[in-house]
Amino acid sequence: MDSALIGDYDLKQSPSTQAFILPFMEKKILERSIRKKSYQHLHKLDGKIAGDVFTSCIKLYGEGMNSIMDDNFWRCFESKKPKAWNWNIYLWPVWAAGVVFRYFVLFPIRLVVFLLGWVLFFIGMFTVHFMLDKESPKRQHYESKFISMMCGVFCFTWGAVIRYHGSPYKPKPGQPCGIYVANHTSMIDAIIMLQCRGFSLVGQKHKGIVGYLQEEVISCLQCVWFDRGEIKDRAIVAKKLQDHAMAQDRNPLLVFPEGTCVNNEYCIQFKKGVFQLGVPICPVAIKYNKMFVDPFWNSRKQSFVMHLVELMTSWCLICDVTFLEPQKRKDDENAVEFANRVKACISKKARLKSVDFDGYMKHWKPSERFINMRKKQFASGLEKVFERVKTKDLDIDAPPDIDGSNDDSDTPPSMSPYTHQFQRSR
Repeated sequence: MDSALIGDYDLKQSPSTQAFILPFMEKKILERSIRKKSYQHLHKLDGKIAGDVFTSCIKLYGEGMNSIMDDNFWRCFESKKPKAWNWNIYLWPVWAAGVVFRYFVLFPIRLVVFLLGWVLFFIGMFTVHFMLDKESPKRQHYESKFISMMCGVFCFTWGAVIRYHGSPYKPKPGQPCGIYVANHTSMIDAIIMLQCRGFSLVGQKHKGIVGYLQEEVISCLQCVWFDRGEIKDRAIVAKKLQDHAMAQDRNPLLVFPEGTCVNNEYCIQFKKGVFQLGVPICPVAIKYNKMFVDPFWNSRKQSFVMHLVELMTSWCLICDVTFLEPQKRKDDENAVEFANRVKACISKKARLKSVDFDGYMKHWKPSERFINMRKKQFASGLEKVFERVKTKDLDIDAPPDIDGSNDDSDTPPSMSPYTHQFQRSR
């Protein structure tokens, strides 16, 4: 320090310079120390706040991560992507030739057959309608034959290879015909079943063209249609289904108790409605081979017309339909247990994974009320965190205690080591 120079002044030989420079240096050193400790204080405070906020959020984060990791529900509604096999130079030409053949040879032929089938179907149906009375048994017989023929046309356009195992339930005289229940993969399930024999379908009554088809074209199937208001009244629905199931001169009901289409790898929860009617339940297991095409219809991503086009442009559709032994409800069994037992039989035969998911959750969305409630709960937790931070030992507005006291007077701080060094050098 003896040789230290500031400007052109020698600190050792200029007392006036020392009187000016030393306080100036002490002030700068003190300000630097204050800033350093202030930064440390703010960093600790920020870390404390961040830790408390993260602690309050960790439960919400955990719920979200668990929902993503354990989301088995949507696996029931995912289409299976085909494995690529045209990855080398000598397989790709074969694949390309197959695509050209399917789309430009096979598809036009199937489309022509499809259109001709509809033409013949409507000609036959209108002829029967005009020539025979509506209540005539012959009319219903011919109409059923035409519907079965049209279902066969559909299957032909898909190149369907359908293998039926077992035989439909044949009730004894005086007994109800029962209700057939099956796992549901696509709308084509009903077409495949109707090709085998006549079934009565269950659904909502529509207006317009769809209503005309329900009332006039497929009326011979003795389907059970409900108005929108009746669907909400379970007693009315149950009474109509039970009356139809107990009748001996009607086609058996065909019901898909899952209530939605599943990807034919899982079997979800069966609705208990038809299982509490006190009639025999005839399980039907439908299993598709996805080697050439995936028959699962995802209505969120694909219209039914495009679904049919996809089937018509595939090589073929392979399906196994198995009629299982009729099941009756036991004395000590409720409707839910009976539905689960039938579902287990179908899952085992069709080699499906049985899960207890409600299919209606597929169309469920959180309401605004539910979302706002969760937001308020989260905001309330954050408010408590910040209130707790302000009331604890960490005070955001108070400056840090640099020299160990909280004295805010103008008393100068103690001399730094640099001051003593300059004094000794004098």
